[in-house]
Amino acid sequence: MEKGIMYEITKKFRGQAELQQVQLLVAGYGVTRAKSTSELITTLKELNDSLIDIRLFDFAQKIDAGAYEVIVEAFKNEQSGLIVDIVDTIGEYGGRRFADHVDSPAINELLYALGDLKEGDSVLDPTAGEGSALQTILSEEITDNFSLQDINPSNVALLRMKAILLKKENIKIYKGDVLDTPAYKNEKFDKVITVPPMGTTIRSSSFFDNDKYNRFMFGMPPHNTPELAFVCNGIAALNETGKAIFLIPNGLLFKGSIVAEIRRGMLANEWVEAIIELPEGSLLSTNRGSSILIINKNKKEKDIFMVNASEFKVERRSMEFENELKDHFEKILFAYAERNEIDGFSKFVKVEDLEDAVILPSRYVFSNEIELGDYGVVEVKFAEMPEKLTERLDEVTDLHRGLNYSTSDENDEGAYRIIKISDIIDNELDTKLLKKVKARENSRIENYKVRKGDVLLSVRGTTNKICIIKEDYENVIFNSNLICIRPYPSRTDSEWLFEYLKSPIGLAQLEQMSEGGTIKQISPNNLRSLKLPKIGLRDQILSVENYNNKKDKLNKKIQELKQREKELDQQLFQDMNISDLFEIK
Repeated sequence: MEKGIMYEITKKFRGQAELQQVQLLVAGYGVTRAKSTSELITTLKELNDSLIDIRLFDFAQKIDAGAYEVIVEAFKNEQSGLIVDIVDTIGEYGGRRFADHVDSPAINELLYALGDLKEGDSVLDPTAGEGSALQTILSEEITDNFSLQDINPSNVALLRMKAILLKKENIKIYKGDVLDTPAYKNEKFDKVITVPPMGTTIRSSSFFDNDKYNRFMFGMPPHNTPELAFVCNGIAALNETGKAIFLIPNGLLFKGSIVAEIRRGMLANEWVEAIIELPEGSLLSTNRGSSILIINKNKKEKDIFMVNASEFKVERRSMEFENELKDHFEKILFAYAERNEIDGFSKFVKVEDLEDAVILPSRYVFSNEIELGDYGVVEVKFAEMPEKLTERLDEVTDLHRGLNYSTSDENDEGAYRIIKISDIIDNELDTKLLKKVKARENSRIENYKVRKGDVLLSVRGTTNKICIIKEDYENVIFNSNLICIRPYPSRTDSEWLFEYLKSPIGLAQLEQMSEGGTIKQISPNNLRSLKLPKIGLRDQILSVENYNNKKDKLNKKIQELKQREKELDQQLFQDMNISDLFEIK
């Protein structure tokens, strides 16, 4: 019924109002039961509620009277709860087209279920958006001690009208920039549950210069990672035994520099209780990989419980999207509630086993069976790797990323030819179609020239293309989607390293280092930590020579067999009396 009403309403308002304006009208009608837009505006003014900015309804005076009548007719006999449902359904329908962050009910229900609300808990959502989980949570009547803040006036108006419709007018709702001026600054909460806006732009930067609310005890979050500022703000709002649930982009869990230092502070205080990496495509509002970070100032276990659900797949365009999410989330909730360690899905990770304070679950929780290209499904004994692989890649090689260039730099008169991922085919470099480029000023282009013996590895998009530079080229460089691994001649043989990276163990490590949702990538820092067996240079060279000699003989036999196969084919065609009707080029 709800979706039928939604489609009827949105169709009537198409071209007259944005979807969020339609939400405002529906919620406004529910609060006022006004028969016309003029009556609606007058009645809302009489509410004298500073959190409902009447100017938001200026558009209502310009729409067709018949459009508003559709709302009146649709809801004249409906209860307030259904009206709140419809407001949320319209928001889900619009998705990221207009809202700061609108996601499926399944996501919101998961966040609050992980929050484990107790009777009377005080709860804060400092980036409340439209509060699409509000009705579900309030219907359980565990608590209505909510404090909500949002910077968007339309969201705040919707929150206020929903509270009125649900007869929960004691809920505290604040308007404003929570990073600049948290309205609840004198309060501490039992629970903080929030979805920081992802990829947002910081509108006010004054808090970067003056941490007057003491929210950034482990360091000031960088400007280009604003989501971390929201996380720190939420943690600072917890009381001494409080618990926080944050839905965040995966980058916060593995980025270096100050982001890593802030993670180290959380880890040192033993606040990180669990991290749940969500299935790719879980969020309507972004394509970025995302996780749930659970902070608990009263955690029981010393180790961190990690869940890797990234291998689950959901299709946002599917009619079953919501049901698929709920199925996956039930498995997540069960594992978290019972603290079940499930092979390839969930386990406890010791803080001392974390690498560079990276807490992305897929780095530590994975199946031993991996699909590795031509090898097919391979069972890798990860637990035994540390004993045999004792040398880091950056101890025996130099690594540097390629030139960051665009197609506008391509020029037939350019002095340099550039290698791209597409130029590596079957682990061989195809130099025939290399594009020419002109060097930009101050590009230090000499640093990007390849040398004989360099190993090139793709680190963005397709993250396992590998080739070795077999000869010295003049003025050939490589782009930033590739990393050049240049072995130290006294430590590592290039051909040995090339074959090792192509091996199941090399590929398995590269697979584990790949991060991101739609576009996979391997960071140079992660690649530097790739592990190798400690084998002397002479033994490396001898093993590769022995391998190449035997492989050459094998290839020769393969060619002989292929030639024999052609001869058999030709004999068959002669027997068919058709050999003179075609010629194979």
